[in-house]
Amino acid sequence: MKVLKKWQCSIERYPTEIQISAKRRPKYYKTGEAPPKKYGGVFYPDKEGYLLDDSGEKILKNTKTANKPRFITINANHIYVGVHNSIRSKIVNSMHEMLGSEFKKQFPSKIDIPDGCKILVHLHFYDIYTSRTPDLDNLSNLFIKTGIDCLTELNNKNQKNEEGETHKLGIIKDDKIIFIPGIAAEYTCVSTSEERKLNFNLYLIEDGFKIEDCLDKELEK
Repeated sequence: MKVLKKWQCSIERYPTEIQISAKRRPKYYKTGEAPPKKYGGVFYPDKEGYLLDDSGEKILKNTKTANKPRFITINANHIYVGVHNSIRSKIVNSMHEMLGSEFKKQFPSKIDIPDGCKILVHLHFYDIYTSRTPDLDNLSNLFIKTGIDCLTELNNKNQKNEEGETHKLGIIKDDKIIFIPGIAAEYTCVSTSEERKLNFNLYLIEDGFKIEDCLDKELEK
């Protein structure tokens, strides 16, 4: 069984974070809380219970983040664990917008799948490894899911926003398992930010092609 054709969308310095708010709300110390010693030791509560310094100003608690944009790492754990629905939607919508924009520029507007053929989806991440780098399954999960969402045709009116726009590009007919029987992801460590990229690959394969068989053949050499 053969690989017949390849299409690639290469995203240089692909994003690893999504901005979920323009700025964070300031938080202030209240009665019963102990501000750091740098603020001194005498504080005066106002009518709402906020602690005031000698000049009558509220004492800021989140000094490092107040009024600054908030970002969240692209990680599947943020979809499944302890994240508000509004943030989930923000992550997914942002990734639809980013991937959709790149797919429009780099993929053909339509990929026909002939009889006896399927599509294999393959993602290759080239990135600098740090202790904060997500596991490959958590990293690739969101890119795979939102990427394939963008590739397929509109099949539900709920997939349009209030302006009637949709992230669905209709490049391939459907993402049912009979059309996309294989999905793979891999990671290559690089040393510079200039080398960072994500290759989102689509392979046209003959029906019956198996990644497992390719790997087994390498074992036999």
